[in-house]
Amino acid sequence: MSGLAELSAAHTRIELNTEPKEKPKSFDDLSFGSVFTDHMLTINWDSTKGFHAPLIAPFRNLSLHPATSSLHYAVQVKNTSEILSFFGSEKV
Repeated sequence: MSGLAELSAAHTRIELNTEPKEKPKSFDDLSFGSVFTDHMLTINWDSTKGFHAPLIAPFRNLSLHPATSSLHYAVQVKNTSEILSFFGSEKV
């Protein structure tokens, strides 16, 4: 690699959640998007250093810059045919 740090699990830092949630009693209590783990993995990257040490930390909200392209619908629509297929040609 060109001097940038490579991703390495050996450098993983772990910060345990001090207030873990109660675990579901059975698989019947699980439904998609309603039960989450107590921890999350984040790995930062930048063009100067490359990958930073992976971090397993307590579950928390994500922080996104307001200009993040996925937040702007216009960036996601590439052409008129996508608009037509989304709204239907009679509504445009």
